[in-house]
Formats: sequence, C-alpha cells, structure tokens
Amino acid sequence: MNVKRDLRGNGIGRRLLDIGIAWARNRPSIEKLILVVTSNNAHAIGLYTKCGFSIEGTEIRAIKRNGQYYDFIHMGLFVK
Repeated sequence: MNVKRDLRGNGIGRRLLDIGIAWARNRPSIEKLILVVTSNNAHAIGLYTKCGFSIEGTEIRAIKRNGQYYDFIHMGLFVK
C-alpha cells in the first residue's frame, strides 16, 4: 500500500487499511493478514500497530537501496 507523498497525513492510509481489514474479516477463509515494511518507515509501522498489527520478526539487511541496507519488519494481524 502506498499513498502519494503530497496526499499523506490526511488519513487516507488509515482508511485504506481499515477497509482492507474489514474486508478480510468478512471472508471466512481469511484468518490472518501479514505484511512486510522496511525498518526505516516508522510512520507506517506506527499506523500498522495502531490498526492492531504486531511485529512478528525482523529480517536483517533484507534490502539494499542506494548503498544502504534496511531490515524488513514482518507484522501480522489475526482477523478471526
């Protein structure tokens, strides 16, 4: 999920996430949502945590961008 930079801070990401979680809760076959976010994205990690996601693990130096390594933070939310 990504919100255009100049539209961030208006609750769009939260609304999209709320809609996705509600959709998943109404599907009998979906028990858990999982996501991966880069460790430097504190804003997104905060949003996911506020929506009920928990950190389940860290993948060390998972990606390299512009010569810099970043960890992947794995998060999950049980919807059933």
